[in-house]
Amino acid sequence: MALAPVSEISLHVVRFSLERIIDIKNTRDVKLATRKAVFFMVQLAFILSFISFVLGSILIPVSRMGLSVFGIMKLVTSLLLY
Repeated sequence: MALAPVSEISLHVVRFSLERIIDIKNTRDVKLATRKAVFFMVQLAFILSFISFVLGSILIPVSRMGLSVFGIMKLVTSLLLY
């Protein structure tokens, strides 16, 4: 359930990339195609930086906190059983 937003974002990025690549390929003018390609690279760099920010600042700390809670629960239950 927690991976649903990540997979949805990935699908949007893939669709955006494919649409841009098809648009660049269908452009007849070389100068315009080059301009579109450079603009696409800049957009892709921003998208990847935002995704790394989201993963680094939100998802990774939450998952580490969940794993630490799980570890503490496992430790407490193992101590109670002995």
